[in-house]
Amino acid sequence: ESDGAYILLEEENSAIRNMTLVRLATSISSDHSIVCERTLILWKSEKVVKLLAACQDELLPAILKPLLLKSLVHWNATAIRMTVNILRMYLEDTKTSDQLVLAANRIWNEAEAPEIPATIPETRSRLE
Repeated sequence: ESDGAYILLEEENSAIRNMTLVRLATSISSDHSIVCERTLILWKSEKVVKLLAACQDELLPAILKPLLLKSLVHWNATAIRMTVNILRMYLEDTKTSDQLVLAANRIWNEAEAPEIPATIPETRSRLE
């Protein structure tokens, strides 16, 4: 299922790879649960995770904000759970944990920080 993304990420043409990374970020940001879930499921493939690790310098700036926002405000519990698992993976990696913390700080300090619905803490406690 993830072979298409694998081929596009493996592509040596940086324009194609960059378009793929932008599409990943856009799909993660989707409010449509199926689009979001299908994108997040890519991180279950070891091949894709290795490729994403190889292009982390390009990838992380594109996906950290959508991942952080989805972990807070997505309406679908499965999408939240999958997002939190990916964020945990990045937090466990010493190379990416600093970038994740900096991205979270930028989001909280932005004037347009997301409104967190009252039900989010309840959802968060059910997921943990």
